[in-house]
Amino acid sequence: MANIKIAIAQISPSLDNLDDNVKLHQELTISAIEKGAQLIIFPELSLTRYVLRDLIKSIAINPHSNESLKTLKTLSRNIAIVFGFAELSEEGFLYNSAAFLEDGQIKHIHRKVYLPTYGMFDEGRYFAAGKKVLSFSALGSQFGILICEDFWHISTSYILAMDGVQFLLVPTSIPFRVLAGENNTDNRQVVEQLIRSIAQILSLYVICANRVGSEDGITYWGGSEVIDPFGSVVAKARYFEPELLFTHISSTEVQRARVMMPLLSDENIKLTLSELNRIQEKR
Repeated sequence: MANIKIAIAQISPSLDNLDDNVKLHQELTISAIEKGAQLIIFPELSLTRYVLRDLIKSIAINPHSNESLKTLKTLSRNIAIVFGFAELSEEGFLYNSAAFLEDGQIKHIHRKVYLPTYGMFDEGRYFAAGKKVLSFSALGSQFGILICEDFWHISTSYILAMDGVQFLLVPTSIPFRVLAGENNTDNRQVVEQLIRSIAQILSLYVICANRVGSEDGITYWGGSEVIDPFGSVVAKARYFEPELLFTHISSTEVQRARVMMPLLSDENIKLTLSELNRIQEKR
């Protein structure tokens, strides 16, 4: 059973400088290593700004060949690293992606599936949508990554839980306010309730790394947190301030929660697939 010390890097990225952001990632990763962490998680698009627009073509990188990531890959021999970036694929497509580095290599890349393109959000104009939601093995455990809005669609967390995920990593760039006019209210309560509900219902850890800072009039509120499989807060970062947050996650707690509430083992996947196919045909 894995007992993993993790660090969440709640940062305010530099708005236009990839090199400065890579340096910040390196510095915080070294600090996490010095404090004995085995995994560090950065927010969505942590190597860039969130609102990229036409900058995306000049700042997107191929993570397999880009020299800027060389030091991070070397550091990942001592600590696993999750970071967000604008990906330029071998085929020339642009993705909002998150990479998991371990043992000097790219262990897994998740490409954001659900691209918000409404209200203040404009991702669908600049990014291609990912096509897969996959679990992967790392640090002796089973992980999954969902980027921001991916997590708001309950199907994605359900898929990963059914695929054996114990630790769900959620890099985000969630604004403090998302609506205009009279409905422009504090977004925190909705987000925090969602995180706790998913963790408890699916009996897994949710590790959310949200950014802070402001850009283009948008304020990001931080509040990064770790929720255990019982829906309880394990650790929580401050609102609106950068922080390097440390805590532990344990696969023993996942197993204990799933024994006490065996909802996942009772799931009827054939029924779910059959009914979804029926609904799809009807549409």
